Amino acid sequence: MKFNNDNTIILFDLHDVIFTFDVKKVVKILWNTKQKWNIFTTIFHLEFLWQLLKMLWHDATDEEFYTIFEKRRPQLLPLIIEITNAQKIIPGMDKLIENLSQHGYELHVGSNIGPSRFKQLSVDFPQIMRHFKKIKIVQPQTNPLIRKPSEQFFTDYLQEHNGKNKQVVFIDDQKRNIDVADALGITAILYTSPKQLQKQLKELGII
Repeated sequence: MKFNNDNTIILFDLHDVIFTFDVKKVVKILWNTKQKWNIFTTIFHLEFLWQLLKMLWHDATDEEFYTIFEKRRPQLLPLIIEITNAQKIIPGMDKLIENLSQHGYELHVGSNIGPSRFKQLSVDFPQIMRHFKKIKIVQPQTNPLIRKPSEQFFTDYLQEHNGKNKQVVFIDDQKRNIDVADALGITAILYTSPKQLQKQLKELGII
């Protein structure tokens, strides 16, 4: 079956596909913060630092980081939220999203971010986020968290958001997520750059 705007949904990851950290914003936030002493003392709190490093290694969600800071370092939580929200659009992705939307494709989000960060992205980048009709993100109230690369993340998405049984093209920058989606029969594209993505979408006849 060929891909067209009547039978195809395009499911996007967000971080490092459409958005990335804005280093200049992060540096400015850290320079201007009044929490420098708390940051300094946290760095030398080895047990807490080790816990954070393990969370990074296991690709913890932003909501998990918010929870641990709320419990262990509540004075730093607003700063952590501000840093995680310091994002910028990857050049070229805004035009590609606009192009797909203009061609009539239904665009969805499939991301490991949580509700608070998704809400902030919608506030900061309405010109991008308005194009996405349905979202599948991590819900912090679920235990354990259902997130990529869990097979359940994708099966839940298909049940919740693909009632018309359309073809799904999934775009993500993590190979392990791509492999799981592919095993479930989802057409999956490993993202490396806007140029590469545009080329592969052309090869599929989508644009």
